[in-house]
Amino acid sequence: LGLFLWMSAWWITIPVGVAVTAFLPIVVCSIFGIVPVKEVIPQYFTDLVVLLLGADILTKSWETTGLNKRIALFVLRLVGPSMKSQLIMWFVGSTIMSIFLPNVVVAACLMPIAISMLNAVGNNDASKSTAAANIFLAVAWGSGLGGFGSPLGGGMNLIIINQVQELTGQEFMYTTWVKLMLPILIVLTIVDVIYMCLMKSDMKSLPGAKDYFVEEYRKLGKMSKEETLSLWLFVIPVVLAFTRELWKGIIPAWTASYVFLPFAVLSFCLPGSCNGRLITWKWAQPKISWGLFYTLAGGLALGKVVVSSGSSAMIAEFVQNSGITSTSVLCILFIILGSVLANISSNNSACAIVTPLVVSVMSALGENPIPYLFMAAVGGNLAYLLPSATRAVAVDAGVEPSYMLKKGALINIITLVVACVCALI
Repeated sequence: LGLFLWMSAWWITIPVGVAVTAFLPIVVCSIFGIVPVKEVIPQYFTDLVVLLLGADILTKSWETTGLNKRIALFVLRLVGPSMKSQLIMWFVGSTIMSIFLPNVVVAACLMPIAISMLNAVGNNDASKSTAAANIFLAVAWGSGLGGFGSPLGGGMNLIIINQVQELTGQEFMYTTWVKLMLPILIVLTIVDVIYMCLMKSDMKSLPGAKDYFVEEYRKLGKMSKEETLSLWLFVIPVVLAFTRELWKGIIPAWTASYVFLPFAVLSFCLPGSCNGRLITWKWAQPKISWGLFYTLAGGLALGKVVVSSGSSAMIAEFVQNSGITSTSVLCILFIILGSVLANISSNNSACAIVTPLVVSVMSALGENPIPYLFMAAVGGNLAYLLPSATRAVAVDAGVEPSYMLKKGALINIITLVVACVCALI
């Protein structure tokens, strides 16, 4: 229990890097022997870490070929100059991209394009222009929300999936996640879009914005062979992952967690513009999201320690003694807790903290914890208030933290209410 509180405190206050905090289970267990270290170490390279590594390498090849910019400009050139259409496209576009790509990758890809566009139309000071600030918020909020739309959206989803697989003892199919979560994401996206359209901007339109995107897309010319290769190297494993049920009898061991890595390895072998290859290890190694992998692994290790040490039973007993035994109330509390933690720290840290709590409490009450894990994942993606994690990108672009807090407070409350209603339905 002390380890749980320690890691939660460090993940929230971030006195050291979140990845450093993820190593505490090894440190504590090796010194105090709470749980045998040999049971903790395997959590740091599970099949889910392999999935993240393969997908991350593949998306890095988009940077060397310029595919990420082409995809963004292809969509944005269709946007009209009105502020409402701009906000809708930036938010929806970033939400859709983050369904398949890590949140930070989406924000890091789209924010420079948004800044360049605003520079071109002479309105790039987010501290003075609410129009610019709102566009930056649309990118940051959309990138943070869309992650729970599919298992590929981020490490927080894989923490939940790993727990579900441990509880059921069966391989989790990605189509199951989409069937459960995508409808909720669509509802929340519609709510967000309505809210953003009601946000006041100091400009009703951005004259020249559409022309800027059309011209920038034209400058890219025809899609290169390298771009085509990097696109197919990502699309093929995505299709394989989501159609796993159709072919699992042919290659039983090649689960969705492993389909990305062979294509990632192939990207180092194919010809391209990065020192003669599509991507090289020297270029990719410092850009790979190692911290994300360790944070995911640390969450899994923490869950292992909480359950194996008996702490989960203590937590469950405390909740029972508190008199809160209504499953509906507990579900709402898990969603709210996930959102609060995500605002303070990050989506990944929020899910890593909430997951063992959900399993401990609901199992002690004799309830199936799996539905509550899914809703906790939704809560862990509802973060609009503070400039942490993905939202820090908007602040780096010039958005005042006070403005983010002011505009994010109401929509955070609204989305929490909508999520809770969806859970109870």
